[in-house]
Amino acid sequence: MPRKPGVPAYRRRIVRGREIAVVTLRDAATGQRRDHWLGEYGTPESRARYARLVAAWEASARSLPVSQSPLRPGAGPTVTEIMAAYWPTVVARVSSRHASNLRVMLRRWRERYGRHPAAEITPGMLRGWREAIANEVSADAARRATTAVLAMFRWAASYEMVPTDVYHRLKTIEPLRAPSRQRVGPAPEGAIAAVRSIVSAQVRAMIDLQLLTGMRPGEVCVMRPCDIDMTGPVWAYRPATHKTAHHGHERLVYLGPRAQAVLRPFLIGRATTAYCFSPAEARAAWEAAKHALRRTQLSCGNRPSTNRKPEPRRKPGERYTPNSYCRAVARACARARVERWHPHQLRHNYATEVRRRYSLEAARILLGHCSALVTEAVYADRDQQAAMRIAAEIG
Repeated sequence: MPRKPGVPAYRRRIVRGREIAVVTLRDAATGQRRDHWLGEYGTPESRARYARLVAAWEASARSLPVSQSPLRPGAGPTVTEIMAAYWPTVVARVSSRHASNLRVMLRRWRERYGRHPAAEITPGMLRGWREAIANEVSADAARRATTAVLAMFRWAASYEMVPTDVYHRLKTIEPLRAPSRQRVGPAPEGAIAAVRSIVSAQVRAMIDLQLLTGMRPGEVCVMRPCDIDMTGPVWAYRPATHKTAHHGHERLVYLGPRAQAVLRPFLIGRATTAYCFSPAEARAAWEAAKHALRRTQLSCGNRPSTNRKPEPRRKPGERYTPNSYCRAVARACARARVERWHPHQLRHNYATEVRRRYSLEAARILLGHCSALVTEAVYADRDQQAAMRIAAEIG
């Protein structure tokens, strides 16, 4: 006689050093299995939740999903217990960087309402917590933290850990108004010249190309010879990836004679699929220049490369990223003791110059915008000199 399946066990699972209780229920008809996270392992709350789940599973003839009676106000798991059960799902679904950001946001929520029953969380609690984060950190951080909390309650409602009306009540809070942001202008010319004099040849060329073409930092970082059409007097560069690619828009950057002169040294002897600007090459050039200034004889002191780690934890990448490019500029600004500026501001410099010398439509085309409203409102500063000249002539 076949043995009747027993009751699923109350098990322990280690997730990032934490002990989480879990029970696996199996549908008797289809054989489908589903893990149910119960919270912190060994706590009375997790064992009570285990007993309720198994009882509901037995009452429904061992079928999935398990239906339970609605939780009474004031009963059920606390916010901390829901977070403990929800976190393994986050780790398995998102990247480590995103998970780290979510951990910081949810930790603030746990510090304030960790011991509170999750079923009794009200929109007023969420609104007050959001306003506190907006005042302490920023409005953007408050919006992201609110989204993380709502996602957690949506997950808890889908697994019947809280009533669904709790999640729908929390969704009723009004969106947080975006603060008025200060308009970003062009980078100061004096600060640009000071940075150019102390950065590597690769970063200097990237700065010059942005000033001559109006490329975004991400577009200049991914330049490769295979992406550049060099057949005509004006080269055409099609970035492999760009900001509006997911909208189906094509990005075309034109390189004139001055931009070609800046780029040509980084094309000689390079594979067509290799990136033009490499941090590894910048590092090698820096080490060669440092060795050329060596005064100690080779027979004395360290020989070249003897103090180099065979397997360093971090190696220079094959190309710059927008973040590493920005850090290089920021460090150069600190060394030169000038006003700090961002590489994306060079796009503002280019847009302002093109609009002043030619027209708004020319700036729109060269920047790759679909609408001139974006060019006028964000990048191209109005020509105040022309307005002052007209006022002097008329008034």
